[in-house]
Amino acid sequence: MLAQTAVVIRDGRRRQIAAEELVPGDLVFLESGMVVPADLRLVAGAGIVGQ
Repeated sequence: MLAQTAVVIRDGRRRQIAAEELVPGDLVFLESGMVVPADLRLVAGAGIVGQ
């Protein structure tokens, strides 16, 4: 099984980290088909069905 990763903005830089290293304040980027790596709050979206 592969380790789950997340693409985040942390310290003003975009980086890919292991999902278990996510901390409050990280901005997580999601794309279609991705597994959500943690409990999080969706703050922006584009092309969301039903809008």
